[in-house]
Amino acid sequence: FLSKTMTLNLLRNLMTTLLIMLVLVVLTAAGAVAFLAITEYKPRPVETLEIRNNQPANAAGKRRFSCLTWNIGYAGLGKEMDFFYEGGKQVRPSLPETERYLHGIITTLSSLDSVDFMMLQEVDLHSKRSHYINEYEQILQGLPGYGSMVAVNYNCRFVPVPLVHPMGRVLSGIVSLSKWNIASSTRHAYNAFFPWPKRLAFLKRCFSAQRVPLDNGKELVWVNLHNSTFDEQGTLRKAEMEQLQKFLLEEYNKGNYILAGGDWNMNPRGFEPGSIRTGDQTHVIQPLVTPDFLPGWQFVFDPSVPTNRDVNRPYSTGLNTTTLIDFWVVSPNIRTASVKTLNSGFAFSDHNPVIFTFQLQ
Repeated sequence: FLSKTMTLNLLRNLMTTLLIMLVLVVLTAAGAVAFLAITEYKPRPVETLEIRNNQPANAAGKRRFSCLTWNIGYAGLGKEMDFFYEGGKQVRPSLPETERYLHGIITTLSSLDSVDFMMLQEVDLHSKRSHYINEYEQILQGLPGYGSMVAVNYNCRFVPVPLVHPMGRVLSGIVSLSKWNIASSTRHAYNAFFPWPKRLAFLKRCFSAQRVPLDNGKELVWVNLHNSTFDEQGTLRKAEMEQLQKFLLEEYNKGNYILAGGDWNMNPRGFEPGSIRTGDQTHVIQPLVTPDFLPGWQFVFDPSVPTNRDVNRPYSTGLNTTTLIDFWVVSPNIRTASVKTLNSGFAFSDHNPVIFTFQLQ
C-alpha cells in the first residue's frame, strides 16, 4: 500500500495536471473566440457587386421572362448525405461525392440554359466542406451565356463545430445569373444577427437586387435571397421580412416590376402540406408568413412537389420529412404564366430546383 505522503503527492500531481489541462482548454477557447472576433466578416449595409461577363443583350422591349431558383447545398448534401447540425452524423461528403454532386448540378443547369435568370444559393467559393473547390467558377464555365454576380453571405475563417471534425474554413454566397444586360447589382445586408459569440461562426445573411432596364422607363428588379434558419424564436426571420418588405415596396412604388425569390426557410402563404403528391412526408415550418407581409402580392410556388428535405438521414422517398421553402413573391403588376418544381429526387442537393415563367403587365 502507498504511504500517506505518497498518496498526497499523487493527488497533488493529479490536481496540478488537471488544472494545467483546464487552463489550456480555457486559453484555447479564448484564443479561438478572439481569432474569430478579429477576422469576423463585416460587410457594409449596401455594397455594389461586380457583374462578370455582363451580357450585351438589352431586354428593354421584352415582356415575358423565366427564372430558376435552386439552393445547391454547396454540392455537399446529395441524397446519400445527412448533416450533423440537423440530427445527422456526417460533416462533409468525400471528394468524389462532392465532384459527382457538382457535376450533376452543372449538368442540370446547363440543360436549362434557356432560362432568363437563375438564382442560386449556397455556392461555395473556398470552403473545407466542399474540398476547396471553387463551385462558382465551375458553374460559370458550364453557363458561358450568362452574366453573373455573387453576394458573399458566409465568410468564416474557422467554423469550430463539430469539435472532433470541425467544418473549418467557409467562403460561400448567393449567385445570380442573367442572359440579359444588368444595369446594376447590389448586396443588401440584413440587419439582424444571432447573439455574440454565436454570430462569429454563422452566416451574415443578405439579399442581392439586380436591375434590368425596360423601355417604359421602369425596371425589372429581381431579388435573390437566402433567409435565416435555426431561428427557433423567429426573431431573425421577422426582422428580415420587415427589412425586405420595406425595400420591395419602395421599388414597387417607383413603378418597377418586382420579384423576390430563393430559399426563404419559410413556407409560402397558402401552402398546404396535403397538396404534395410525391409520396413524401411533409411538415409546416413555424413561424408562418404573417398576413401583413405584402398584402396583394402573389406567392408563386408549385404546390405538388416539395422543394426541401430534412437532412437528419440520407434521402428515401416517404422516410424523410420534406417541405416547400423555395418560391417567389411578385408585385401586382406581374402575371404568373407557369411554375414547376423539378422533382430531382434530391439527388444532388437537399433542395429541388424551381422554374417560374411570368409576364409583365
